[in-house]
Parts: sequence; C-alpha cells; structure tokens
Amino acid sequence: AARAPAFAAWCGGGRRDERGLECGPHAEPPRAPSWALYTRHMSQRRSGLASARGARGFAAAPASAAGLPTPPSGFEQEVHQRRHERSANAVQVALVTNMGVCALKTGVWWATGSAVMGAESMHSAVDSLNQLFLRLGLLRSLRPPDSKHPYGYSKEQFVWSLASSVAFFCVGSGASLMHGFHSLLHPSPMSAGDLVLGGGVAAVTMLAESYSCFVAYKAIAESAKAENMTFTEYTRDGDPVSVAVFFEDVSAVAGSGIAFAALYAAFWLEQPMLDGLGSVGVGGLLAITAWKLFSRNHRSLVGVSMPDRDLERAKRVLLNSEFVTDWRDMKTEVLGPRKFRFKVEIVVNGAAVVARNAHLLEEWSGVGGACETSSSRVGGSVATLSRSAPGGRASSISPSDVDWDERLKAYGACVVDVVPVEVERLERQLKEAVPGIQHVDIELVKSMPSEDVMVQNVPVTK
Repeated sequence: AARAPAFAAWCGGGRRDERGLECGPHAEPPRAPSWALYTRHMSQRRSGLASARGARGFAAAPASAAGLPTPPSGFEQEVHQRRHERSANAVQVALVTNMGVCALKTGVWWATGSAVMGAESMHSAVDSLNQLFLRLGLLRSLRPPDSKHPYGYSKEQFVWSLASSVAFFCVGSGASLMHGFHSLLHPSPMSAGDLVLGGGVAAVTMLAESYSCFVAYKAIAESAKAENMTFTEYTRDGDPVSVAVFFEDVSAVAGSGIAFAALYAAFWLEQPMLDGLGSVGVGGLLAITAWKLFSRNHRSLVGVSMPDRDLERAKRVLLNSEFVTDWRDMKTEVLGPRKFRFKVEIVVNGAAVVARNAHLLEEWSGVGGACETSSSRVGGSVATLSRSAPGGRASSISPSDVDWDERLKAYGACVVDVVPVEVERLERQLKEAVPGIQHVDIELVKSMPSEDVMVQNVPVTK
C-alpha cells in the first residue's frame, strides 16, 4: 500500500498498453513500476532474448514454448556427441577389420574349398555390409529437426540397424546354412595344406575380431557409465549402433572358433562331414545374433516407453514437487538412442504457486499479502476487494477506483504468468532427473477423483 501513490502516478494517464491497461508516462519513479517489469518481461519472452533469464526470478522461455523441440542442454549435448564419436569409432574399426578378414577368408575358401571357411567368408562379407548400413544410419540420424520431422531423425539408427539384422539373417545365416548342408551331403577330403591355411586364417581372424569387439565393448561401457546405466541395461536400451557392432563381433569371434575347431576335427578325425557341420554351426550362430538384433530394433521402431528406471525417476520428481497435487495419463516414448518424449496431465497446487512467488506478485502488482479477494461476479463489472483497515474493520473498495482497478488487473495477469514459470521449472527438474528426456508436454487439468489417477494404466497411490 505504501507504493500506491507511485503506482497511481504511473498508471492513469489514459494511454493503454499492449494488454489494454491504462498506462501513462512516468518520470523517475522511486523504483521500477510493477507493470513495467511485467510487460518488459513478456516482451523479452516473446522476442526470445536470453536476458529474460535474469528478469526478476523468471527463467528464459524454452524453445518448446514456441512450438519447437527443446535442444539438449550443454551437458546433454556433450554426452550425445561423445556417444556418437564412440559409436562411429567402433563402426570404423569393425568395417576395416571385417573387410580385411573377408578378403583373407575368401582367398582360403577358393584355395581349399572348405565349407566352414566359405561360411566364414560369407559371415565377414555380410558383417562389412552391415557396418556400412550402421555408418549410414549414424550419418542420417544427425540431421536437424525440420517441419516434417519435428522430433528429429534419431530413429534412423534403429531403421538401419534393423536392415543390418535382416541382411545378417538372410545373407549371412542363410548362405552359411545352405553351404553347410551341401557339404554334409557331399563331403570332400581335407589336406594338411588346407588345414594350415584354414587354421591360420581362423586364428588371425579371432585376434582381429577380438580387437574390434574390445573397441565396441569399451564404447558401450563408457557410454553406460556416462549415463549411469549398467552394461546389460545399455545393451537393451542404449545406442543400437555400438550394441550391434558388439554382438556382431562376438558372433565373429565365436564363429572363428567354430571354424578353427571344425577344420582340425575334420582333419585329425578324418571326418570331412565335420567341416560341413561347422558351417551349419556358424549359420545357426548368425541366425541367433540376427534375431536378437532384429527384436531389439523392432521394439524401438514400433514405439516403446522409456526404461522403468528412468520412469521411476520422473515419478519421484512429480511426487516431490509442491507444484503438483495429482497427475494422470503419463505417457513416454523412445525417440532415439537415450532420447525420450514425456507427457503428463497434472493438477496444479495453486496455494503453493502463490506462496512460492508471493514476492514477485507483490513487487509486480503492488498488491501484497494484506489484500485478498473476498468475492467476485464472473463476467460482471463489480468485484469487491477487502483490505485490512485500522481497528480490524474491512473496507470495501470499488473496482472503478483507478489505482486498485489497475493493480488488480496487474495482479491477475501476474498470477496467470507465474503458472508457466512453474511449468518451466518442473520441466527443468524432469530433464535434470532423466537427462534423456528431450521433449516435455505438461497439460494442466482440473482436480480429479483419486481413483481416476493413472500412471501408465496402473493405479498410483500418492
């Protein structure tokens, strides 16, 4: 109330601002007028100025407020960049290794006619093709969001990893099984020279593929540590590229071991059929690996919610927030490797909002805690504002009074604008708790019966 004269001197000159409120010129007020702070803040938010972050406790409006996807923060961007670099390095090492090994195996296959070496040459050839698919997926996933794909192209990695698994099954596994069954039906004897060539190539392949597998394992382990996940959790829910490289390299090492054992068993036991049996074993191994990769990428493309551990973190943020009294219809979706969309409907705790932002409301509107709305007529022109008077009497002030009319309008506008600030704070808390959350959609709803509160179609007791 002590600032009412300054406020009245400022508001009341007959001029109306962009909100339709009367505002007149003012000359060097004792402190910045409340409505000026408010309108200046709104102008900054609309123009997207970064200086809005320092405007009396308000945070700058995120890009999502303008209908655009919110980019990752600096820390999240660094995590994404390092994960991409590790995946790209794993793909590059695997591609070079597989191409060299494929050339060696193919040469030995033509020289010896070994069925198991033929299967392994097919294995390395399809591995090389798969690395090209994965590299293409990495490059295409880096394209920025656009009007047709507002959530970006991160799922390109799942698409090309899926194509890789299909090629793995059809070309690698199918050709190995067919060649193996043919060798079982038409076995051919093996010479000592064939054994030396085949065994040597199998041993070299195991060493080379083991190095490539180690690079992929290191990429997964470092990414899992950076995102506070276990190795197993990351192979299930993490970057599909490095995971695909790791599983393919593991199958390559195991396949080389099968080839080595089959060659020596066929020679020393003088059972050429064991060579064909080894080829069938390699084909079966490829089929199992391809199916695991196919299932993982198919699940991500069809649409799956974010992992339970991350969902529990988001729930704890809502439970601990004073801004939220209840929520319902929580939905999440994986948009890409460790990138999620989060949607929820919440009931706002109005008392907590006003209590937390009382200093802003008082400063901007000039209406302090001593004033409270006692009654109002919706759509009418009469509203009564009760204010404590000396001796405990309540005095009624007409809204036609310029001072209190304008102050009440400013107070109402400030109250409305404080709610988005709290929503932005809640979005920030969710993203801090679950760094993978890229897009947050929070809808404000009215109070609901407790039995209607649902989270992922499961009743939640708060």
